[in-house]
Amino acid sequence: MSFDQLKNFVTTQRLSGVSDENIKIALREKHWREDLIAKSFEEEVNPPRPTSSELDLSTKLLTVGELVPAAWNLFMKNAKAYMLCSFATMLAVLLTIALFVAPIIYDVFVLRFTFNDFTSSSVLPILILHSTIGLLSLIIVSLWGTLALYTIVAHEGEMTVRHAFKRAWERLPGFFLIGILTTLITLAGFIVFFIPGLIFSVYLSFASLAYVVHGSRGKAALLSSLTLVHGRWWKTFWRILSGGVLAYCVSVVASSILPGLGAIIAKIVLSPMMLAYMYVIYQNYMAFDKAHPKEEVVDAREIEAEVHKSEN
Repeated sequence: MSFDQLKNFVTTQRLSGVSDENIKIALREKHWREDLIAKSFEEEVNPPRPTSSELDLSTKLLTVGELVPAAWNLFMKNAKAYMLCSFATMLAVLLTIALFVAPIIYDVFVLRFTFNDFTSSSVLPILILHSTIGLLSLIIVSLWGTLALYTIVAHEGEMTVRHAFKRAWERLPGFFLIGILTTLITLAGFIVFFIPGLIFSVYLSFASLAYVVHGSRGKAALLSSLTLVHGRWWKTFWRILSGGVLAYCVSVVASSILPGLGAIIAKIVLSPMMLAYMYVIYQNYMAFDKAHPKEEVVDAREIEAEVHKSEN
């Protein structure tokens, strides 16, 4: 382990919720020098900030039967802000789609364009450019709204919807990068075989929350999620699957009671509700790991030579 790896260890432990004092104790037990320990803490940035809910979630890993009421309570406490943000996101997406579909509808129904007109040498390049800009705009708006929803849920309603969208816009590039990395890794797993893709998707399921809650960027966010899920993959899979199935059942019931409108209402309600559910799981894992530190540290005496090299 080089000095850079030592810093990565400190980062990983902090992102897992382990206190600085416990990290230092673990490093001293493995015979790391005090100056290197101090230096690694000085150069590592963005330590996680404890939240008020950690004290209530640190005693054990909550079951699905406990997570659902906890998420529901969080949702109901801030239902107005959550649903308003969810509605604004849906509206922004629909308006973006309408903005880029409207010209095509106009061409077809007013100007009477045919398929041959769209594929002509003069129109096709414009159509391709128009569609590309529309698709990119839709992706950006969707991610922006999703990040705003993540932000307002993570702040447990203590933020206005306007502020959530403003903050989300400022942090959109980092969120986009995490989405790209997660998608590529998961997609690669699915291409190789279905099972690896499923495994990766669960391991990386908290990367976005790590970015929103603790400011972890890129690789650090992925590493934080992997660390949280490590050793409890099946438990995490079961919790996510159970929440998804429950949300799907509620959506089906709502759609059957109010065809069309029920699905829209369910979407507005269930989107923040599912994020609240994932947020509670994330906070539970973080708080539990903070109360029960992971102390797998490489003995410094075995790699002292590499440390000296890194200093030089």
